[in-house]
Amino acid sequence: MTSVSLIVVFFIIWLVVFFIFLPIGIKIPKKIIRGNATSAPENSNILKKLFFSFIAAIFLAYLFYQIKLNFLI
Repeated sequence: MTSVSLIVVFFIIWLVVFFIFLPIGIKIPKKIIRGNATSAPENSNILKKLFFSFIAAIFLAYLFYQIKLNFLI
């Protein structure tokens, strides 16, 4: 497995994990502010979600690499 293919696998895993993390912890305010959408979240915590999805993607890409290295020829 080349380094380029490992980077591509990591990016795909990161993107999937990030989209899984996006709806977690979203709270819709009861009081709607004029000019905002009714579904606009109070706080999206996007930096936390980026960080944790990055950490999870590193682990999953490493797991994928080890499985490919040890079990597949």
